[in-house]
Amino acid sequence: MPDSSTRVARAGAFAAISVSLALLAGCSQEGSGGSSAAELTARLPSGEGAVHYVDLVGLKVAFGVDLGADPLAAGRDDFGYYALVGEPLPLLSRRFVPELNEALALDDATEVAATTGDDGGVSVIKTDGDLDEIAADLEAIGFELDGDALIRAGAGETAAAVRLEDDLIFLAPSAEQLETIPAEPADPPQPVIEGLTGLAITVLGGDGDCVLSTSAVATADGDGQLIFEIDSGASPNGPQGDDPSGEITIGEPLVDDNLAIVPMSAGELQSAPAQVVLENEYLDYDCDA
Repeated sequence: MPDSSTRVARAGAFAAISVSLALLAGCSQEGSGGSSAAELTARLPSGEGAVHYVDLVGLKVAFGVDLGADPLAAGRDDFGYYALVGEPLPLLSRRFVPELNEALALDDATEVAATTGDDGGVSVIKTDGDLDEIAADLEAIGFELDGDALIRAGAGETAAAVRLEDDLIFLAPSAEQLETIPAEPADPPQPVIEGLTGLAITVLGGDGDCVLSTSAVATADGDGQLIFEIDSGASPNGPQGDDPSGEITIGEPLVDDNLAIVPMSAGELQSAPAQVVLENEYLDYDCDA
């Protein structure tokens, strides 16, 4: 690699989502789409962590999970599925508090988005559930109404804060983090997400050089895209690298205004290629190429 190459992949951010998505081929993308992802992420606080979006209905269909099942409980035996679903639900996937999952009626959740970081992150869950019933169930397990939020104080795994609004559930580890959620929809934390469509989407911030954001998309056909949002004047030929195993075919970048879109596909031995490429840092971006 040239000395000016800029490492943009963040291995740690994707350690949990290098997964097998071979089952996605040919599956319906119910509920997924750029507009839906953009609308949900627009309700998240802005921050420097990764932004995740998952179409829960589409993933359940793809992995053969019962549509009426708790998406986390149902996937604990399937690392690939569970890892993807767990990313936008960090407070629940990194703990094991079954009564909270049940009170939140996760079996009725259809989509989820989150911004994650060192502070634990905030999730917004779109649901078909009855919010009045959810509120009553939360109070039954120790949550108390505080303004427009339901708070369960405490230390460690039991603490959580919830706000219910229309068909959305906002979930955070603390009341303070819940307060960072904007009262009205804002522009998505990463505007590029408006143009992305997939069952699972993750967007990282820029590298401080010419890359403004990096996105990984897992699509229903089992392929994927790695999308670099680049500064004006940066070389569109910046993506450099390949998969040393030869299992992932990395295509030529397609340039669309300030986006360098790298299509990729994989055989049966490797899937979710964009996530795999990011996790393993197979692709650099050379701003001066």
